[in-house]
Amino acid sequence: MKKLFILSFLCFLAINAFAQSSITDFYNAKVKQMSTADMGGSGFKLNITKDNTKNGFLAYDYSPALGYMAGVVSSPEEMAYFTSKNGQKFVAVVSFSCMSKNPCFAQLPKFYTLSNGILTDKTDKYLSSKIENQISEAISEKNGGLLFKLGTAVKLTRWVKLPQVGTTIQIGLQEFGDEKFKFHLACELEFNATNGTFQFVKK
Repeated sequence: MKKLFILSFLCFLAINAFAQSSITDFYNAKVKQMSTADMGGSGFKLNITKDNTKNGFLAYDYSPALGYMAGVVSSPEEMAYFTSKNGQKFVAVVSFSCMSKNPCFAQLPKFYTLSNGILTDKTDKYLSSKIENQISEAISEKNGGLLFKLGTAVKLTRWVKLPQVGTTIQIGLQEFGDEKFKFHLACELEFNATNGTFQFVKK
């Protein structure tokens, strides 16, 4: 009887781990979390705009937009799924804010783990203050160089690209023009699949 109980318990753990091993599980947890978010009503609804779950990537937006009471008209997000050889499973989430008269801009990535259907913010674990400072310095340097090269009238905002292929996060500046949008890479966060950490690489 004791052996049977232990075997059943181990099976439960295995099934539970498997059930939380895809980006879809993280997204569903996000949907549930935001459906009850306090906005003075019924919460936020999410709509998938790009489905690349095969490669661990999703893009979606909110209705209404996050920050809509502050003038945000669109708040798309992207989510990328990471796994490491030491068993870590987590997602990176990048939020964008778009105003009616200003270009969109990206927040730095946030990182989440999943346990029993609940997301836990682990950003401090995967994005240290040291790396944040390195990113800030790289962005500032890139911004100064582009303003010198393109002129002060150019519109530049911080931009983040989560991987749709591979495991490298790109961070830089998006150039907004009348008919063009150009990404200027400033740095990368390269994922070490062996130990589940990110390394800052200046570009």
